[in-house]
Parts: sequence; structure tokens; C-alpha cells
Amino acid sequence: MPAVDEERPHLVDCQDGSPSSQAAPRSARCGRPCVVVPLMLCAAALGSLVTLRLQKAGAVLTTVPMSPYHDRLQSSVRFFPSRASEVLGELSVKEVQEISAWFMLQTGAAPCRAFENVSTWLAGPSAVELLRPPKAETLAYLDGKGVKPPRFARVTMVTNSSVLEFKVGPVEDLSKAKISELVPKGAIPYSKRPGFEETWFVKPIYDAVVTELGASLLVKAFGPIWPQLAGYDPSRGTVSFLPRNDPLAPRGTRRIRIKSVVVPPAPSRPDAQWLNPLPLDMEVNITAWNVSEWSINHITFCNQGPFDSPKTLLQAYSKGQLQ
Repeated sequence: MPAVDEERPHLVDCQDGSPSSQAAPRSARCGRPCVVVPLMLCAAALGSLVTLRLQKAGAVLTTVPMSPYHDRLQSSVRFFPSRASEVLGELSVKEVQEISAWFMLQTGAAPCRAFENVSTWLAGPSAVELLRPPKAETLAYLDGKGVKPPRFARVTMVTNSSVLEFKVGPVEDLSKAKISELVPKGAIPYSKRPGFEETWFVKPIYDAVVTELGASLLVKAFGPIWPQLAGYDPSRGTVSFLPRNDPLAPRGTRRIRIKSVVVPPAPSRPDAQWLNPLPLDMEVNITAWNVSEWSINHITFCNQGPFDSPKTLLQAYSKGQLQ
């Protein structure tokens, strides 16, 4: 049997620079690895030297948390301070917590809309974030020509009629902090409120639609995976839903689209539901603060419709109009 390097000869350059299919001498073929290995050793040594210097320079050690599914190893990421991070770096978790607690104490706002009767709350994942300092002051500090500007936070609060934004700080000393208005009241309509936690108030609406459609349609079409209906079998999976904001809603209207999904039975990972959509979707109008005023706009079933109510969908089913 011929040797591997005889079956597939290495290309070498001729004196004129053109490639040749002649097999390179063994001494020539080992030349590249002989050069690469020392380079790799040098790079590793240089990396160790740089890491050591960073540690001596006061690098901050941050450990990436372990994945809840244990499929990611822990690793260490090192950052070291700079003037830019001091004035433009995002607020730390501790700072966000302290500002939130102080602001809620001053205003009586809730941390979120966890219950339907909450009328004033901090809205969204960016309810408390850094308010960037004036450009001129920032550049002067970065260039070493000025003092470090104080840090302030932008706090977004929602009432039952509007969205408000405030300047809070200085962050460095909340005992001297003040609250000043950034956006005039009424400038941002309530329909444009940030945050998504309140969309889970649509669960009773979703459950009511499923119950009205009943087992004769849903179980027959998809199986006993509906916890709202008789005969539910969790070993076959469980239907849930994912609310999505509707960016195409007309001005002054807040809508969400509910996408049904199937959560596979244990021991599957919960996020596997993203790979198992179920073709039962709904659009819900959630413009009003009063949850009792929220209503179904339409329903789609297996890409058919839209139907303006569960009753209309059942009528189409009883007439044999569904495929």
C-alpha cells in the first residue's frame, strides 16, 4: 500500500513561484511544524506574562456563573478600570438595587406590576439605568482636563395613565440625591409603557379561549396536552404560550400576540418549548390599565382565520370549514 504522502503529494513552490505537484522532501515538509511549535510556545509564554501584568495592575476578576443546565464550564474574565468605565460604565447591580429602593421609598412606586391593582411601578428591564453625563464634562475628564462628573440614573415609572422619566442622583451619595423630571407628564402615552411582566395577566384570557374551544377541537387536533381540559396527560407534553409585543399596533393602541407552544415532558429543558410551536395564536388588546377591559381581537387556528372569537372558530369547525 502506498504511503499517505505518496498518494496525496504536497504542493511546493518552484523557484519561479509557480506551484508544483512534486512531493516535497521530508525535511522540507517538517519545516513548517518545526517553526509553528516554537511560535505557539512563545505565544503561550507571552499570554501568561500579560495576564500576570494585568493582575498586578489591579484587574478585577469576574466569574461567569454556571449554566443551570450544567453545559457550560466556569471561566474567569478579567477587566481593569479606566476613566471611560468610571463615567460611562453601566450601573452595577448593587447601584440599581440601591437606587430602586431609594426611589420607591420616596415615591411609593412598586418594583413592578405584579398585581392587577398596582397603579404606579418601575417599568421594564431598563427601569433604572445610567443617565449619561454631559459630553463636554465627560471629554474634559477623559482628557485629564477636568474633574470626574457625578453619575445620575434615569428612572422610568409608569402610572395608570402615563409614562414618566426622572433624573435621580448623584448615585455616589443617595443621602444627597434629588428627583427631577426628565420627560413632561403626558409626553409618553400609557400605551407605550415599557416592560412585559404584565402580559402574564392575559393567562385567564388564554385559558378561557381554550376552555371554550374544548376538547372536541383541541384534543382531537393536538392530543391530551391541554391542562385546562379533561383528559390532560402531562407525559405527552404541556401547552403553554409566549406573549409577543405587536410593533405594528396603531398609534394609541397596545397589542400583544400570543403564540402557543408545547413544553416537552420532563426531563426536557424548559427552553425546548421554543422549538415546538403550536398553531393556535391570538391577538389581545391590552391598551387599558384595567385588565378587565382587555379583549381578544382575533384567533388563528392551523394558519386559518383570523376568527374574531372562539364562537366563530367553533362555528367554522362544526360546518366542516377547517382543514
